Amino acid sequence: MFHKFYSASHRCQFYLFSRASNDDIVDAYRQLPLNLDLSTLDLQIFELLKKQYWGGTYTPQLVNRVFRESVSILLIGVPDTVAANTAPVLVPILIGCARAVTDRATFAFVCDVAVDEVYRGSGYGALLVKALLGQAELREVSRFHLLSRDAEFWGKFKFTPLTKCNRHFELLREWPKKEIIDESSSTDKRS
Repeated sequence: MFHKFYSASHRCQFYLFSRASNDDIVDAYRQLPLNLDLSTLDLQIFELLKKQYWGGTYTPQLVNRVFRESVSILLIGVPDTVAANTAPVLVPILIGCARAVTDRATFAFVCDVAVDEVYRGSGYGALLVKALLGQAELREVSRFHLLSRDAEFWGKFKFTPLTKCNRHFELLREWPKKEIIDESSSTDKRS
C-alpha cells in the first residue's frame, strides 16, 4: 500500500509505503508508474539509521531483518531531476523510516523513527509517525512504548513519560550473541 504526494519545496515526488509483511513493499513498488531500483533501499535504511544516536551497532543484515519482522513505514522520494530522466531504472531516495515491534493486539514498541538530515524540519517525521500509528495492524493496540531523547516531539502524539518506572524493567545483553545453553546445568537441583 502506498500514498503519493508532491513537495514543491523539495522538488520531489514522495511515496509513503507501509509494510506489514516482507513482500508488501515489493508489491507496492510494482504498482508504481516508475521503474525503481529496489536493491539500494535496504542499504539506504542502514545508512540512515547508523547516523542516529541509537544506530551505531546496526549492521545491514540486522536492519533488513528487523524491518522485515516489524510493521514499518518508508518514505521515499524521486526528485524531479531523476523522474524527468529517460533512464529505464530510477533510484529512489530514502527520506525517512519508522517501525513498530508488536504483537498486533495489545502492545507495540515504536523504534527507528528517522528522517534524513536534508529533509528534517519539513514535517516528514510527524508524517511517518502518524502513518505508523494509523496502520491497520496497530489499530487495536492500546499500549505503545518508545525510548527517545525528544520528549517535545513525542508529546505532540500524546506520548508521556512513564510514571511508574519501577515497573518497567529491561535486560541488556551483548549482541549478536550466540549462546549455547548447557541443558545439564539448567536441571532442577531441588529433587
